[in-house]
Amino acid sequence: FSLQDNQRYGPEFAQPLRVIWLAVPNQLAHASAVDGETCLGRAMEEAGPEVLARLEDYLERQQRRRDEVVLMPVHPWQWENALVDVLYPELASGDIAFLGEGETVYTPQQSIRTLAPVTSHRPYLKLAMSITNTSSTRILARHTVTNAPIITQWLQRLIETNDTASSAGFVLLGEVAGVALDERAFAAKRYAEVYGKVGAIWRQNVRQYLHEGEQAAPLNGLSQLTRTSQGEPSDPFITPWVERYGLAAWTRQLIHVTTLPIIHLLFAEGIGMESHGQNIVVIHRDGWPTRVALKDFHDGVRFSKAHLARPELAPKLEPVPPRHAALNRNSFIVTDDLAAVRDYSCDAFFFIALGDMAIFLKRHFGLEEAHFWAMTAEVVKEYQREHPQHAERYRCFDVFTPEWEVEALTRRRLFGDEQPQVKKVSNPLAAFAPEGERAC
Repeated sequence: FSLQDNQRYGPEFAQPLRVIWLAVPNQLAHASAVDGETCLGRAMEEAGPEVLARLEDYLERQQRRRDEVVLMPVHPWQWENALVDVLYPELASGDIAFLGEGETVYTPQQSIRTLAPVTSHRPYLKLAMSITNTSSTRILARHTVTNAPIITQWLQRLIETNDTASSAGFVLLGEVAGVALDERAFAAKRYAEVYGKVGAIWRQNVRQYLHEGEQAAPLNGLSQLTRTSQGEPSDPFITPWVERYGLAAWTRQLIHVTTLPIIHLLFAEGIGMESHGQNIVVIHRDGWPTRVALKDFHDGVRFSKAHLARPELAPKLEPVPPRHAALNRNSFIVTDDLAAVRDYSCDAFFFIALGDMAIFLKRHFGLEEAHFWAMTAEVVKEYQREHPQHAERYRCFDVFTPEWEVEALTRRRLFGDEQPQVKKVSNPLAAFAPEGERAC
């Protein structure tokens, strides 16, 4: 991914782009969607008339019906750099057809491979890209694409049927449909070259959940600086909000609305969430945080079925392929290790997302980190006081434990995933632990 690629496709430059569409026969692909949604319907809506006209030509040549074909969007960088050579046999034989650029215009989000539609409330589009961004290779494996709508329906059902979650108003941006090449349909010697290389997930747009007067910003966007007309760093983005509402009041409200969904899902349901600052969208009115939207669930949840509050609702997931598990031993959803469930939330949310905000507020506004973590601990303890029925899970998923286990992301980027790259870190909440608590 060169500097030129970054200028063309990186989020900082916000260059508009259109995706490439492929027609793939069902036997080479897999599609999954929530109830009431179809992948073909979603794709046809976004591809546009020129792509659909080429699709009809392909169907006629191949003597296939529309329901015998999966329409797959592909990032233009991925097409040019990773797919032409890989899919040459199928392209040459006509089994897979190149249908050209689609109609919908997108701009890249922070992850580079997730695209936002420019002019509509249509879903975001997450695509496979053979790049390493932060510490992860940004492919989309078949099993994760399959599980995305399954996990979405499960989580949204849990939220809709719980009074505490419903009254809090937080949103889960559902992954409503997904498509991927099925690596099992290709010769074994081609496994590595096709695995995860073509995949897409459609995720609900936060705009459809905003009420009048509400706006949204990613949590890690709040710890950014504005720029002068000469491009130099200037005031923090949140300065007008802090000045308007007061540092302590604004910070306390931000901590409350971001922390509540994470600890609710952990304590009330038994689910750990990989909710770092990019995966939490803060919804606000004139800068006052009111609630959040959480996203990225296809491989971003972790649970022990035996410790779910409602195990009868547990989703039946597509298992992780053995070869995938061998290469990434930290890529799993179901576990018997309760500390792994707890630390999945504590690593991404407390250690990374809130840790970043605590440092930022200290550096730019003088808020002592101890005060920040005291406010955070009070949100957790207030939830525990108001919901004593979850007392056993407060012990099982003790977020006040002296240490958390977190991913060592730089080591992971350097040395890969064959061995889990983790480390123990001190827990800033431990100093504020309720007295008399015991581990599960």
